[in-house]
Amino acid sequence: MSEENDDYLEFLNEIGLTVKQMSDAAAVSTWKDCDSETVQVGCSEIHGQGVRAKVDLAPSESIPAIHQGQWTQWGRFMNHSKYPNVKPVGNIQNIALVPLQEIGKGSEVLVNYRDMLACLK
Repeated sequence: MSEENDDYLEFLNEIGLTVKQMSDAAAVSTWKDCDSETVQVGCSEIHGQGVRAKVDLAPSESIPAIHQGQWTQWGRFMNHSKYPNVKPVGNIQNIALVPLQEIGKGSEVLVNYRDMLACLK
């Protein structure tokens, strides 16, 4: 089991959910489709599908995760990492994911779910 997976399981334990409950919630969630010239949903080395950079992403850019209270597909398919390369900024109505450093084209964009949870409170 990887360190990333261990941290994900620890996060689920912290919020009182099982892997199945999280997967079931994600499977039925709805999201707002958004076009993006900078990111796309694609295969993930971490889990199933994830968000990947279509171009080099600078720290001055942002990716919408929640827009007007509704998840975007970028927020929906963002995978957890103990060592994220984006940080969420905003509140329960609008959350943007801002790169912590340049993210290279083709790299997976990763967030720490604990940071997302803090924005949702």
